[in-house]
Amino acid sequence: MLASSSGPDAASRAAFRVLMKRLPGISPVESGASPEPFISTDPPLLRSVQNVEGSSFRVVKVPDFTRSSVSGFGAFLDGTQQMRFVGHHLGVPIVFGTVAAGVRVRVNRRLITWGHEAPRVQRRIYLPLRYLPLLSEIRDESSEIGAANWEIVDTSTADKNGDYPSQHPTVLQERARRAVDEDRDRLEDFLAEAWCVRAEAPLFIDGGISRSERVASRSRNSVMSWYLRVRDEKGHEPMWGLLRIEIAETDRPTDRADEISRWVMAETTPLSLPDGRWDKMAYGVRDCEEFLRAIS
Repeated sequence: MLASSSGPDAASRAAFRVLMKRLPGISPVESGASPEPFISTDPPLLRSVQNVEGSSFRVVKVPDFTRSSVSGFGAFLDGTQQMRFVGHHLGVPIVFGTVAAGVRVRVNRRLITWGHEAPRVQRRIYLPLRYLPLLSEIRDESSEIGAANWEIVDTSTADKNGDYPSQHPTVLQERARRAVDEDRDRLEDFLAEAWCVRAEAPLFIDGGISRSERVASRSRNSVMSWYLRVRDEKGHEPMWGLLRIEIAETDRPTDRADEISRWVMAETTPLSLPDGRWDKMAYGVRDCEEFLRAIS
């Protein structure tokens, strides 16, 4: 199930042994597979936007960009996440998740870890406690789990309407997946806000910025956004090399968008190979992800 005998996998083994003591009927899942995604019936949507430049949505060439253009980004922030469906109890899924986030700073053309806030790694067990009554008190009696550096997250709490999730395994797996996503978002937001407090240099964040008031702007969470084509899509699918960029609101949107677009295009070299997302990924983001995988 969990192949390694040391490091984080050793902690996984220890935590799983505790669960097996409390739930003798647990059925392990070989290799700790990632849960299959829940397929939503809601289709993707196109929404109207408020234009801040011109009166219609249109293509604009980025001015003054050359292959010798220099990026103004001083650092990169990204997060990673891993999910493992390690077992089930009468069909109720047990999911282990690890999330991490970090900032890599550019110093003399090299990327190093930011010294003011260490990278964050968080390991949690995602359990629908409503459907695992034998574990209802585990968070109050979790010394063994805590000793293995894991926390418990209840994925069966009621939603804002007071409704509890179905006991269907796929629904509970999706609850766990969303909880892992939210945990990763929180780590990324914490580091992004910490960076903004120091305001050392522009920060390249792989993801949206509207979740945080401090990151988006000082008084509101609205942001300005546009799409940037960084590679020729000829011979590829329509989304090839297409990025959505968000920045805090500014009084000079056109100039700032042109400037940030030049910086992003300058970050497309060197290529982020062999990552399958290399057509969209900045090399600094790939460096950040590789670093986080090594420590988590």
